[in-house]
Amino acid sequence: MNSGMTHSRKNNPSHGKASVSLQQQHKMYFDLLKKNPNNAEALIFLGKHEVKAGRVANATPFFRRAYELDKQSVAPGLDYALVLCAQNRKLEAIEILEKVAAMHVDRLDIAYLLANVLKDHGIETKSDSFVEKAIEIYANITRQHQDHPGALNNFGISLLYLRKIKEAECCFARAISLDESNPLFYNNLSITARLQHLAEHSVHCCRKAIQLRPDYPEAHNNLGNALKDLNDLPAAIEAYRRAVSLKPDPDYRCNLAMALLATGDFKTGWEMYESRKASYALRGSQPGLAQPQWLGEEAQGKTLLIHSEQGLGDTIQFCRYACMAEAKGLRVLLQVQRPLLRLVQSLSGNIRVVADVQHETFDLQCPMMSLPLAFHTDIDSIPSAKAYLFAPEEKIRFWKDMLAGISQYKVGIVWSGQTMRHSSDLEFTNKQRSMPAEFFEQLQDRNDVCLFSLQKEGPKAPDSLKAVDHMDQCEDFADTAALVMNLDLVVTVDTAVAHLAGALGKPVWVLNRFSGCWRWLRGRKDSPWYPTLRLFTQTAPGDWQGVIAEVKEALAREIASQRTPGRPDGDATGRARKRCGRPG
Repeated sequence: MNSGMTHSRKNNPSHGKASVSLQQQHKMYFDLLKKNPNNAEALIFLGKHEVKAGRVANATPFFRRAYELDKQSVAPGLDYALVLCAQNRKLEAIEILEKVAAMHVDRLDIAYLLANVLKDHGIETKSDSFVEKAIEIYANITRQHQDHPGALNNFGISLLYLRKIKEAECCFARAISLDESNPLFYNNLSITARLQHLAEHSVHCCRKAIQLRPDYPEAHNNLGNALKDLNDLPAAIEAYRRAVSLKPDPDYRCNLAMALLATGDFKTGWEMYESRKASYALRGSQPGLAQPQWLGEEAQGKTLLIHSEQGLGDTIQFCRYACMAEAKGLRVLLQVQRPLLRLVQSLSGNIRVVADVQHETFDLQCPMMSLPLAFHTDIDSIPSAKAYLFAPEEKIRFWKDMLAGISQYKVGIVWSGQTMRHSSDLEFTNKQRSMPAEFFEQLQDRNDVCLFSLQKEGPKAPDSLKAVDHMDQCEDFADTAALVMNLDLVVTVDTAVAHLAGALGKPVWVLNRFSGCWRWLRGRKDSPWYPTLRLFTQTAPGDWQGVIAEVKEALAREIASQRTPGRPDGDATGRARKRCGRPG
């Protein structure tokens, strides 16, 4: 019986096609294409066969030829565009999709695909114009089909990229109203909540996303961000660890590293902080050098390039390690941002400080913020000499003469960091750390205080803030340093000026946001990085009024304790330069 059944099935014409193997089909269509290079069915079959086999590049010529033969139909153009996208050739895909969409204006599915590719390409290449085109298409789709949650979600992502936070929030909320079961929508809504400084709402949205999809790494990472904003570091670390366990993304690892560093876990923190070099926000700061990274090993006589990689304040903070590298017998070449060049050249030793290394030769290299790892830095071994950078003596004398007629207690002030409009995350952090200049007006009540603006860029002070402003005469940080040396105190939000004053050994009070930067740790009023630095931290997010009230009281006590207010701290022009790199 079994033999009969087999015989009958083998000879049934209806099963003839199924009995042909994929390999046989491939040969059949390949032979067919040899005879007729314009056979559309063969072209499409062979293209799809290559895609299924994972040979996407090999599929491209087949789909391209099919499209060239029939530009009126939808399918050939879509097949060709999709295979181009799979090879990250999105510009070419956009060109094809725009032509197909123009010929089929009633097909919103084609418009939707075009918008998605425009969005992805624009975000990947940081090209606003492509994202703006996507927004136009999404807006049209959602006007015609108000029940399209996918389009609303991608519409929101595009608006979020262009920092249109409220509009993005509305898109995500509308998407949720149409589909409450999609965790992506809650995750994206959590981002808009956080960027509007609504951390508790952000936490709620993340937890809703995780409830819907427990293995959602992006939501766990965003939950960590929101919990960090609420200064709940243990819970934030737990969330980051979960995100990393699900997906070892460098951004997640970097977030975890900064949370660990903020708790004082330097050993694990420095190691994990190396992931920053591949993170979305910071990978562009790495020069991609061929020389091996120095990890602290013995390399006496070798030339080591130490290169800046992030902000000006980071360079000021970590350039101190160059002295320690030189002490290990290395010839040190130190690359810094041009505004810091003259200032950092005041480091002791024979360190060569440059702004450009294009024509330099060296054996080893190390990003500046990898130096704590190379030296196994913990809290007790932070190199914390009172001063390791020095202003030009002739400039100090210049400002001393310039300010000679001012007898009041001289307080330098900074209220804002540098605007970071190219990045929503960095701009969010800048808004957190900055405050309205008007708060400093409360320090003007005293006749024995004279305020000096040290704000070089950013929002201008109102006319009501009667601060002396000589910053137009400060071309770089060396000039600013000389001015700072003639002040009694610097009061600043968390900016490069805080690091400048600390590196000069001047008294500096940092007005610290509630979820302060990792480098200031938690629960401290001092800093192991700068012996002359004092922290005034918000007791609630955004509470600058409480911080200024505390500063005002401390300033009154400070002035009362000074016998000769207005006098620079020590002999600014003649004090000996202590060698940096030695714990103070």
